[in-house]
Amino acid sequence: LSSTLTTHYLESSISGNMYQSANLLASNYLPDYFSKTSALADVYTQLNGMSDYLNSDIWFVDNEGSLLASAKSGDVSYAPSRIENFDPAESGSDRSQTGDYHGYFDNDVITVTVPVTYGYFNSEMISVIAPVTENFSTHGYLLVHKPYSQITDAHSVLMRNTYIVILIIYVLSFIILLGVHFLIYRPLVKITNAAK
Repeated sequence: LSSTLTTHYLESSISGNMYQSANLLASNYLPDYFSKTSALADVYTQLNGMSDYLNSDIWFVDNEGSLLASAKSGDVSYAPSRIENFDPAESGSDRSQTGDYHGYFDNDVITVTVPVTYGYFNSEMISVIAPVTENFSTHGYLLVHKPYSQITDAHSVLMRNTYIVILIIYVLSFIILLGVHFLIYRPLVKITNAAK
């Protein structure tokens, strides 16, 4: 139960942070690219800064899924020149997805918050999509992909601490049980036998 609750909490927390950061970048900096007040070099600077901050791959695409700019963090897969079958609403009401995102990460990315079996963790990623709007119309999308291994690493640390606490509680409970047995139960048995 602790493991499942911890996993769901980490997925929700990390995907929420990714979504909030993506929306911040998509609403405050990227619309300038479409209004021609910002050059593509400025967009790359913003994407690289956000990529380093989130430790994620970031893709900036137009409405059709064609790549305008990207930033890579670490050894995550390359960005495609065009996302085939691009659908910004594919995650539905969830803010993120888990998977390989149309096969571009070969089972390395998370794009929807759903229960994931432990066998997939080291090869998946979390992906969020934020619309980039300018003058009340959507001109593009920002996609953020974070390796799921970051969640499993945090999960391992938290669960290790949880297991240590559970072990300490178990040992203390056993000591208390022994104390009750030798200090209360056995003397009561002797008194009962003597009374009989």
